[in-house]
Amino acid sequence: MNRITIKDVARLSGVSISSISRYLADPTSIKPAAAILVSKAIKELNYVPSPFAQNLKSEMTNNIAVILPDISDHFFSETCKAICTLFYMYNYSVTICDTDNDPEKERRYIDEMVKNRSAGIMLVPCGKNTEYIKDVLELFPRLMIFDRIEPDIKADMVSEDNVRSGYILARHMLNLGHRRFAVLSGSQYSVNMQYRHSGIKKALGEENISIEDEYSVVNLMNKHDAMLAFEALLKKPDCPRCILAGNTHLLEGIVITASRMKLSVPDEYSLAGFTVEDPRYIFPFHVPAVLQNPTELGTRAGEMMLKRLRNISKNQAPKIQLIDTELIP
Repeated sequence: MNRITIKDVARLSGVSISSISRYLADPTSIKPAAAILVSKAIKELNYVPSPFAQNLKSEMTNNIAVILPDISDHFFSETCKAICTLFYMYNYSVTICDTDNDPEKERRYIDEMVKNRSAGIMLVPCGKNTEYIKDVLELFPRLMIFDRIEPDIKADMVSEDNVRSGYILARHMLNLGHRRFAVLSGSQYSVNMQYRHSGIKKALGEENISIEDEYSVVNLMNKHDAMLAFEALLKKPDCPRCILAGNTHLLEGIVITASRMKLSVPDEYSLAGFTVEDPRYIFPFHVPAVLQNPTELGTRAGEMMLKRLRNISKNQAPKIQLIDTELIP
């Protein structure tokens, strides 16, 4: 049975969602006639408000909650550092919650941060709580999303332009003369992976090139997976000479394998992908890469959160901001 939501109460009562939200926080805050309609609808539907609805009347703290999938990941740790630096300047404290990409943990942390009256929530979503996040936003508009765009959610969002990043990476390798590619990607459910793959396909499509199915490897979750996948590709007699890695960990994995196997790079095989650090200083041979900037992402996301907090009383449409990345050829 589907969970009854505030939207169901709004449909039955004929009262707007915003008015119902105010009613849940304080029944006397809306007109008596509307309050009666809402009360009847709640009883008829047996609607149970979310655990934090009654806390919305309380004064907010000066705490910002940052909820993300893996604080040990260098990209996210640098992003968090930038967020903490920015909010310290504006007298906010920051609480960081690590979800391990677990949807249950994500929901629990969001509930707790709203119940604890956080001033705002900055979320890197796991991608499996879309409907839940929509419901939260009905009652708590101070939630924004960063790093991973969720197109079905109406909230402020900041992310790197992953379609463009995939495009400029593949376009560069095409310009070097490559016409056959192997692509190693992360989770097939990752929005960022999907966008990067879309950019790669767009560039290849301009040359009427497609990626052969057997050389498009997905669901590689870490560096070790990439090492094993690359080794398997190398055993194929017709393996493409250009290998594209969809994220930093996968690129590190194929570079390690190439070094261990003493492959001639870039003469025999060309490797390319994404990295958080300048590839000219961290890899033993030439590897073109899209250089991500977690500090800029954290700062931009924090600035957007601050703007939302300053204008929370205004009914402003959510904004999406995409950040350009740099290709190190």
